[in-house]
Amino acid sequence: MTIAPYKGMSCTAMFMLTLFTLLGCLVCIGNLLTVVAVFRTEELRTTPNMYIVSLACSDFLLGLTVPFFVSSNVPNMEDLLDRSLFHCAFRYGVLYLILSESFLCICAISVDRYVYIKHPLHYHIYLSPKKTGLVIASTWCVSLMVGACTLLTSTWPGYCSFFHVVSKSFQLYFIMPYTAAIFVLNAVMYSLITKEAIQHRQRIQVRNSPINTTIRCKATLRSIRHFIMVYGTFVVCWLPAAVVNILGHTYGVGTTTTGITLSLGLLNSGVNFIIYAFMNKAFKKAFLKLFLALHVFCCRMCR
Repeated sequence: MTIAPYKGMSCTAMFMLTLFTLLGCLVCIGNLLTVVAVFRTEELRTTPNMYIVSLACSDFLLGLTVPFFVSSNVPNMEDLLDRSLFHCAFRYGVLYLILSESFLCICAISVDRYVYIKHPLHYHIYLSPKKTGLVIASTWCVSLMVGACTLLTSTWPGYCSFFHVVSKSFQLYFIMPYTAAIFVLNAVMYSLITKEAIQHRQRIQVRNSPINTTIRCKATLRSIRHFIMVYGTFVVCWLPAAVVNILGHTYGVGTTTTGITLSLGLLNSGVNFIIYAFMNKAFKKAFLKLFLALHVFCCRMCR
């Protein structure tokens, strides 16, 4: 016996509703664990991890916005969005605010890692915790302006459609160049980081440096590989959405394609947690302690 879908909702809408709900839960839980792990573990409270916390916060907020996108698949909520410019445009303004912060945070991480490997002895002078805090505050200010501009330039065709509500000129002449510049800058920075890392390792091998220096070099290389993995995953997940964005404003794209690419981008916000857990020993230990503490707490509650 087959169960009929909810009246008024197609099978595709129900699938997107389920998919986005699962992704939202994954994103929120993973990034919340990342933030808690950093604050509870002294070893993780480092200057570079300030960017990780900021990135996790922006990704967590992105997970919280998922209901805004899920609601468009529910008939009654879809009608509400179609009647209100603010409700419709607000979710896209918040989306661009959070995405901008994620983009800028990953960009700041690449610059931070380059300074660290290029000037290891003066790193704490160039990028002290106070300066890092100012950089993070600046990225949030810029992101707030991007979100505000999205709202201010929104148009209203009488229905809530991404390619009609978000201004075409704003998308093509600001968001796309802005995103492309960040992608290119990150690619350049990580290329320079890789080059410096290879040269650094070659110098150590030639000089036959002490064991402590070699261990430190290996730890640095692992850290760099970790951040390159984060950036690579970011590009793979969000590049299709960027391409679909351009095509949607020029040739036209179906709602299903838009939804799938957006869900892939949302998945990136939850994948970082998995990368930290499997590629960073300090984070892995912190997550295990959190899970053990949660297990003990649950056992006590059950009693």
